[in-house]
Amino acid sequence: MDTSDYNTLGDAIAAVPEGGVLVISDDIIAEPFAITKRMTIDLNGHKITINNPAANVIAAEVMLMDTDYSDPSFFEGRGTSTGGIIEKTAGEAFVVVNNGKLIVDSGNIIATSTNALRAQNGGEIVVNNGYIKAKEMAILVTGFGSNLIINNGVFETEDNCVVSGNANASSAGTSIEINGGTFYAHRFSEGFLACGVYHPQGGHLVINGGQFYVYNGVGILVRGGEVTINDINLTTIGDISGKIDNSQIINSCYDVCVDMRTEYPVSDMVQVTINGGRFVADENIESTIVLTNDETADANRLIISGGTFSKS
Repeated sequence: MDTSDYNTLGDAIAAVPEGGVLVISDDIIAEPFAITKRMTIDLNGHKITINNPAANVIAAEVMLMDTDYSDPSFFEGRGTSTGGIIEKTAGEAFVVVNNGKLIVDSGNIIATSTNALRAQNGGEIVVNNGYIKAKEMAILVTGFGSNLIINNGVFETEDNCVVSGNANASSAGTSIEINGGTFYAHRFSEGFLACGVYHPQGGHLVINGGQFYVYNGVGILVRGGEVTINDINLTTIGDISGKIDNSQIINSCYDVCVDMRTEYPVSDMVQVTINGGRFVADENIESTIVLTNDETADANRLIISGGTFSKS
């Protein structure tokens, strides 16, 4: 079925049967929606614009796809989308909750004021392809039991972290797995740094692949949890200093920083293992990999068994 027979996108979603497919037939301006049944949305090359700041809520298994999708074009680390788009001009684009699951198979999700996607309180996000761009975080994972799997796709933040967790104690128990994709991080807020992946919570982060370009920021910043990097291509560009998140701690443009200074609720759980990958930092940075203020050096907070490390 398609949207042409319904007055609003919400009416069309309500009419889709369990397991059905909704094809977007025209460019539309819509109100935020909630989905509580298994279904697929095919953008079909069209644009959905949502100006209301309330998030679209996913509480079931929902696949988003676009039969007209092609990868975005990039110039100096900034992308231009083609094909079907969900554009959220205020508030987050999607919040996945209560064992809901959002599968992004293709298409463009653009959030021009804040985060694009959030997995919260047991929600799961799987990205197989597509272009996800946000003013702040492209994907945020927060709340016990929330999961993120990235297999491919293109991700861009204009002014924050591309993939991020949350430092609240309640955000322990998350799982993030990055198997591939291309990630661009930028920052223009004065006094702050960009970040490729920010992990301040007591969860698990595994990186098995992916190409990261971080402009004026830290590639991977760890302040909590267990992190394993098996493979990655990570390049940080720039040599400025600044803050990340609400912490007042100053960092520089390292490829990987294990930051023990902030003393978040789960800082004592930090364990980072680097088994492989290619890490490139600016020639003016004193080190590509940094472990800060570790008063318990015998805890082996940072273990490096493989990888190549260089400066540009």
